[in-house]
Amino acid sequence: MQTPTLTFLLGLGSTMFLRPAVQAQISGNYRKAAKEANAHIFKDQLPNDLPQAKILYIKFEPVQVPAQRPEGMTSEAYTRLRWHNQNCGWSGDQLRQAARKYPFAYRITTQDSVAYYRSQGYKYLLFHDSFNSFLTNNYQGVRTHMSFSGGTRYFQEEITTVDLYVQDLTTNDFYVVDKFSEHHLYKYSLIIPLLTKKASKTFPAKS
Repeated sequence: MQTPTLTFLLGLGSTMFLRPAVQAQISGNYRKAAKEANAHIFKDQLPNDLPQAKILYIKFEPVQVPAQRPEGMTSEAYTRLRWHNQNCGWSGDQLRQAARKYPFAYRITTQDSVAYYRSQGYKYLLFHDSFNSFLTNNYQGVRTHMSFSGGTRYFQEEITTVDLYVQDLTTNDFYVVDKFSEHHLYKYSLIIPLLTKKASKTFPAKS
């Protein structure tokens, strides 16, 4: 997930090069939550009782988008709201298909139902801090920066990576599964397998 993209040449008029992508880690809200709750963050491991517990997967839901861009909202933010709604359908389909390969108990639900299912015995949540970034206009994805050196223009990509984690809803401990590019925010076909593969490797006799 952290491998830079390949460098390639852009032949547009004067010589321009795209330099290797730089990874920019911005996912940090869960770290703040863990600190405030005096909880723990475990890197590259899963909860020991995951095979016996139930986990929640959160699907994207469409939002109401005004017919006209509201005053004070940027055109970029307004466009992202519409993009979000366009992405919800196929993203949900990918989530349902990918979740079938997860070897243990799970439920697909909505973000506002987490508290209810926690009261029903669901102990874990698969989540990441960029889940709402399209709606809050905090999405960064892939950004391109231009620079000059010796008369040559260079473009450098900066790829925002996000920590995918399993959150313990009883202790607020966090188990970091892996990183993925925020550019793949809605692609559950890439995200869910990160947990599935790690769970199958960690608990081979139970999967």
